[in-house]
Amino acid sequence: MNGHNFAKVAVVVVCLAMVSPTFAQTKDIIHHTFEKGGDGWTGFGPTAKISTSQDAADVKVGKSSLKFDYSVKKGQFDVLAFQLPADSITKAKSFNFWIKPDSSGAIALSLQEKDGGRYIAMFAVTANKWQQVSVATPDFILSAEPNDPKDADGKLDLDEVENISLIDLMQIFAQGADPNVEKMFSVKQGPHQLLLNDFTVSETPVPGSEIKPGVIEDYTRPQLQWFGIGTMSIAPTSAKPLDGPGIKVSYKQENEKIIGLIRRVPAGVLKGSESVSFTAAADRKVFLMFQLEQKGGGARQRFVVR
Repeated sequence: MNGHNFAKVAVVVVCLAMVSPTFAQTKDIIHHTFEKGGDGWTGFGPTAKISTSQDAADVKVGKSSLKFDYSVKKGQFDVLAFQLPADSITKAKSFNFWIKPDSSGAIALSLQEKDGGRYIAMFAVTANKWQQVSVATPDFILSAEPNDPKDADGKLDLDEVENISLIDLMQIFAQGADPNVEKMFSVKQGPHQLLLNDFTVSETPVPGSEIKPGVIEDYTRPQLQWFGIGTMSIAPTSAKPLDGPGIKVSYKQENEKIIGLIRRVPAGVLKGSESVSFTAAADRKVFLMFQLEQKGGGARQRFVVR
């Protein structure tokens, strides 16, 4: 790309399949309305602080929400967490809530096993907008970073889960020594705030909760399970020229700046696959690179779409 070649681009992507959501009567194991306080949620970290708000702008459902104040800063990490009673979510099929952050990026819902692994489900959020989130238990993927706790059996054991937490992933990218990483992920250091509303853990599964071999994305969740690299806005769309649900990515092409989307997939979902297919459309000519990466970062496969 030439150094002075700037353009506004919108790309829409749809992957593989669509299943229309149908919601059943829920059976809640945990239901936190935050109308009588923090319902046991706690902030961990140097600047972590929780409170509740009844302001109309801060509440999506009911009368109150949980407010979490924290910072994105090198050398520190703040987490919003809830300690679980033993064996309390053994029958859980889904985790449902509304969240409103003050900056766009990616959030992880994390389940920590006692003396075991940490399982996370990541999703995209948009600054100052309420995002509904419905996470099925198969959506959680074992986090296998060097400092993560090991898990002997490599599978999520709900009877061993001892806490639930929400983590702003921008904190991870703020820890590195390379300032280019912060620019790549549009990290905004400093004080931040997110609102959590109407949190439930339910025995009722969400639509499409089972893992479908070979299916990367079927858009059955209200949240986007992709998150972006670079300065962009991403949103669900079903607009033409797509024939089904997908993602619209709006961004500006600039020299030496990368724009991309990342989605983690459960282990084995592509086992036996011989090809990957998706549909993409753009309002002007673009070159797309599609990449698959194995666990541990090895055996990258890259394909260019023009």
